[in-house]
Amino acid sequence: MAATKFYEAQNYSSAYKSDFLADYLGEQRTRLILFEQGQGNYPVPNWDKLGSCLDNCSHSIVWANPSPLGSKYGGVLILQKHLRKINLPNGSGKPVKAILDVQIVPPLTPNEIIMTHCQFSQAPTSQDSQLLALVQPTGQDNADYYTQIRQAWKIKIGQGTIENVSQESVGQIRCINPCPGGC
Repeated sequence: MAATKFYEAQNYSSAYKSDFLADYLGEQRTRLILFEQGQGNYPVPNWDKLGSCLDNCSHSIVWANPSPLGSKYGGVLILQKHLRKINLPNGSGKPVKAILDVQIVPPLTPNEIIMTHCQFSQAPTSQDSQLLALVQPTGQDNADYYTQIRQAWKIKIGQGTIENVSQESVGQIRCINPCPGGC
């Protein structure tokens, strides 16, 4: 019985990832077509919540949440590798990216955010990886670091993976407050 429930849960989460990736890739293609036709910059969709360069922008991490109210998930994290740039006649270009890994994000509680610029408090993160965390900054506005972290992921650039950080290790992570004392 437990194996059946696990299979159904895995199947549902895989379907969620696949459905989202189809929408995401379709949106990227639409943006490229409109850009190539000279229709300017197509606006970023409102479900595109975070994007960050990694490893001198050879890779990027994206957090997108297409259905914050209609799903038991809080969106997805997408690790991408930048392969090349398509040069356009006007001298500009559009990047060609490969999707390396996708992880589902749990639903966020009010005031929770996903942050980059996180680190283990005792040991530095290796050069080949970066931490991303689900943070509740409430009550820590004057602190240099946010420490109320519910979940974290380690982005392993060389392996092209996004891995969950164990719950035991989450308590050792802190994220830099970009505006200690308020902005």
